[in-house]
Formats: sequence, structure tokens, C-alpha cells
Amino acid sequence: MAHGADVAIGPVGKTVTKDVKTPLMAHGADAFPFTEEKLQELEKKIDEMAKGWHEKLKHDLHEEHELVLTRCSTYGCDACREMGNSWSYRCKECDFDLHPKCALEEDEEKKGDEKGEVNAEGLRVVEAYLNVGM
Repeated sequence: MAHGADVAIGPVGKTVTKDVKTPLMAHGADAFPFTEEKLQELEKKIDEMAKGWHEKLKHDLHEEHELVLTRCSTYGCDACREMGNSWSYRCKECDFDLHPKCALEEDEEKKGDEKGEVNAEGLRVVEAYLNVGM
């Protein structure tokens, strides 16, 4: 029995990509239509997403090694246990991954600790400046 392949065929019958899963996971219905131009646009969006993020960082959940910002397909976040895609803060040696949101929230909390920012209920206020679709 033949199984379906994850291939996108363009309007002229040419293979556009053999990796349909990655753009669908990252962008959902916005990944359509599968054209070379659309896939390039999606790649640019993924690259833009990481602007301003640290290339490497240390995290309390993985003190053994630095975590490196890495392009990836799908992975399980070792902080929140949810699936992620596109970008991970990764320790390749230990197969440890964090969503950028999970990794950078700690960084923001540490900055908040330094500034002493708390709300009226005495809870730490962390500015939500990330929207990585996770």
C-alpha cells in the first residue's frame, strides 16, 4: 500500500517543496498556497521572528551548557512540555530544547528582579513582547 508524500506541486507541475509539514506546523493555513514565492515569504517571517533574540544564553533549567538559538522543525519544549517549531534554544549535546518564549521569559524575569517591578498584588510583571505562535 502506498502512503502519501509530503510534497507540494506548483501550478506548472513542478515540485515546490518536499517538506510540507514544516510550513504547515509553523504557519497553519497561512502556508497556502504552496508556491516558491510564498515559501520564501514564510522563511523571511521566520527569520524576522528571531531578530533581537540572544544567539546563546544560560538557563536555570539547563545549567550544564549554554543554549544556542537554532532553526528546527518540531521539538518538545523541556520547560512547558508543549511542542514547538521554527526556533529553539537548544543544547545539542544533551538534546535539550526550550521555546524561545520559555527561555526568554526567564531572562525578562531576571531583568524585572533587578528593577524590582511588581504589580499591586505583589506579582512579578513580565512584558509579553514575544509572539512566536506557541
